[in-house]
Amino acid sequence: MELLSNLEKSLGFIVQPTTIPNLISITTPHTFISGDPVHFYMKNDHKRVVFDDYGMNVHSLALSLPMPDKAKRIIKQKLNEFDNQIIFDGYSISRTAEQHEQSQAVSELMSLFGLLTNFQPKS
Repeated sequence: MELLSNLEKSLGFIVQPTTIPNLISITTPHTFISGDPVHFYMKNDHKRVVFDDYGMNVHSLALSLPMPDKAKRIIKQKLNEFDNQIIFDGYSISRTAEQHEQSQAVSELMSLFGLLTNFQPKS
């Protein structure tokens, strides 16, 4: 997988297989104020790829805020700034893509995660 190799070698991501078939763990160099890194999973599903964070990043964002209950609202607001296919169901952030759209999907996710890790609440 060329994408995973590029993420690991060029961008400093940590890419590791999991004990679940076709599920790969990806940890990025981006970190929340809480100190938690941005983390998500990639699953190959025949012709499609599913990226899902299983709620870890909403939790890390909440730990970074003075009012943790605002994390979900912040994610929804930031997603409104994008015209893409990232889905936030109130718990997890996910993006499904065709195999040839993998790079675009990761780029969209990293743009969102960049906004979230750099979010500064108004005082």
